[in-house]
Amino acid sequence: MAVTGNDAIEDWVVVELRNATTPSQVLYSKAALIQRDGDVIDTDGDAYVSTPLAAGNYYVALRHRNHLGVMTSTSRALAMTPITVDFRSAATGCYGTTPRAQVGSVYCLWGGDGMVTAPSVTSGPTTTATPSSPPSVAPRPTTPLALCTTAAM
Repeated sequence: MAVTGNDAIEDWVVVELRNATTPSQVLYSKAALIQRDGDVIDTDGDAYVSTPLAAGNYYVALRHRNHLGVMTSTSRALAMTPITVDFRSAATGCYGTTPRAQVGSVYCLWGGDGMVTAPSVTSGPTTTATPSSPPSVAPRPTTPLALCTTAAM
């Protein structure tokens, strides 16, 4: 944790791989680290997040402790060669209606209370989210995310 600059660790997320047929079924989840520049890396410092699952198609979800989660709108083919899922990009389809907040040309995670049970105070562009208003915008995107499997199909 003595690293400074863009590669310094700032926070953590949970990466989930979900069933390609039933995306509500989480097959594997793993904590990963967020660098200052927004890259998501494995907890061992690798530039990609590895999983023990066999090569195949999986929905990819990203969850953060202070933000609403996001999931790809279609399954992604994962293998032993890492692929990048860039949740910042408009080209990356995500499940749901307005699943990410657009800040300039970049998409971010929505901040706030996913259950909308109480007001949330944030440090982003809006200062409060109440049960009758949308959550506030995350101050920065938390991707790209490079993934691979460690087992062949």
